Amino acid sequence: MAGKAWTEEEEIYLELYYNDVDNFDLNAAAEFLGRSKKSIVCKAVRLRKELDIRHFEKVWTKEEDDYIIENYLRYTYAQLGRRFGVTEKAITDRIRTLKLPKKNKYLTKYDSEIRKLAKEGKFRSEIAEILGLELRQINSYVIHHKIKTKLDKFKPKKSAYQKYLNDVFWQSMKKERE
Repeated sequence: MAGKAWTEEEEIYLELYYNDVDNFDLNAAAEFLGRSKKSIVCKAVRLRKELDIRHFEKVWTKEEDDYIIENYLRYTYAQLGRRFGVTEKAITDRIRTLKLPKKNKYLTKYDSEIRKLAKEGKFRSEIAEILGLELRQINSYVIHHKIKTKLDKFKPKKSAYQKYLNDVFWQSMKKERE
């Protein structure tokens, strides 16, 4: 059963309402339009499918752009997305729009240093520490550019129980030999 038809003015208000993230209030919109919250959400979904998607895209502020420019190399796109309440794809698209270099391309300025440290026999974690970068950045860069480096060895820590069993085993071996 269909409710009352939406007017063009109501649709325009709804589009503006969905674009104004700072003043987002579904209850206020429902009261203003004299419709249920469910009706508003359903209409917004239909509008999103029917209309040009740009009406529903996030409008980025100068402060958000500045934060992304300063921190996109430091944080993952997922972390930035959580900070702004958007998806990784939205962050990727924004970085492309801002014409920022890709993370791996950013590291090309360290290429000679990375290669020199790798030839010296440094582990990837040591290279990352020396250059002030994250290990995942170094891992990605050396794999992509086929730079041979020493891999950091994973040393699992023995639990107290494993140490106890090891000690008991070797004590029993000593007793058998005696």
